[in-house]
Amino acid sequence: MDQELTDHHVHLQNPLFGGDLGIVFDRSRKNGITRWICCATAPGEWSRIKEIGSQYPEVLTAYGIHPWFVKGMSGDWETWLKILLDDRSGLTSYRPGLGEIGLDFAVRKETFPLQEEIFVKQLAIADERSLPVVIHSVRSVNRILDLIGSYSRIPLFLFHGFCGSGDQITRIIDRNGFFSFSLREIDEKNQKGRAAIQEVPRDRILLESDGPGKIPPRSILGGERNLISQLPLGPDHFLLNEPGMIPRTLQEIARIKKIDEDDLRNQIVINQARFLSSWKTKEV
Repeated sequence: MDQELTDHHVHLQNPLFGGDLGIVFDRSRKNGITRWICCATAPGEWSRIKEIGSQYPEVLTAYGIHPWFVKGMSGDWETWLKILLDDRSGLTSYRPGLGEIGLDFAVRKETFPLQEEIFVKQLAIADERSLPVVIHSVRSVNRILDLIGSYSRIPLFLFHGFCGSGDQITRIIDRNGFFSFSLREIDEKNQKGRAAIQEVPRDRILLESDGPGKIPPRSILGGERNLISQLPLGPDHFLLNEPGMIPRTLQEIARIKKIDEDDLRNQIVINQARFLSSWKTKEV
């Protein structure tokens, strides 16, 4: 079985990664990560993401508006989004998805109605095209699931960085959802994240870096200096969270769930094949 892994949620367009993504990909490949889902947060990133996807065939692109950035949204972003999703140029075997979209009820309350309005519009676009969706959820899982229930043609979706409850996990699985975890969720101080990892069935687990992000706590990195010794420092001299760190997440998830690491890796390879099948073009 092919043992190569996918980073299911990363922001390669972020300037912290620098101008030469080839270096990031080389380090990632050395650690067995050979495919990446690059997620947008706002329309200003969409052109750069398309450029990255065209340059690197192993990068799957996802376009959307993150709930943090809905305020002040102007222009005909819906038309532009539809054009990007329907554009066949530069695509290989994968089509785009919608992401990172969702709801965040930990930010200012006055944004909640606008968050829902923009989220629903993006769900409708995904539904029209039967596209997969990558979801950001903070204190909002139940509301997101209520809204998604109206869109039956979205083939599947991914709750990234998931920290929800057992009941929510059941609801998400019933809607054909997956869950991805990063260094943040395996942090010993993140009790909700670790509890979610214990609850999620192994056949629904995927891996992500959510890079570049903040430096993971030292308690996460532990003695894994051999894994990260070649990773670069950011401009503020913190360690960048790269796709190459994903093996550490895999290792800790196996420990949390008390299963063999190789067995978990084999299962995740199966899981990602199922998940990525919804990204395949009709021609493949």
